[in-house]
Amino acid sequence: VLMAVLAVPLAILANAVRVAASAAVPTLAEGTPHEVIGLVIFVMCLGALMLCAKWFNSPPKGAHA
Repeated sequence: VLMAVLAVPLAILANAVRVAASAAVPTLAEGTPHEVIGLVIFVMCLGALMLCAKWFNSPPKGAHA
């Protein structure tokens, strides 16, 4: 449930970054560059979610098993 809650603001932030990049560099707004930047941001978000999952699943420092 926590990962789903984290995914929503991450998706909003990623889309805002993509739109800002498209506004700053108009050639990113359509065609192949648009597809590539979308894929890059998707992979970055997936990595961020995987990092969060690893972080939330790791035991706290000093915890004994």
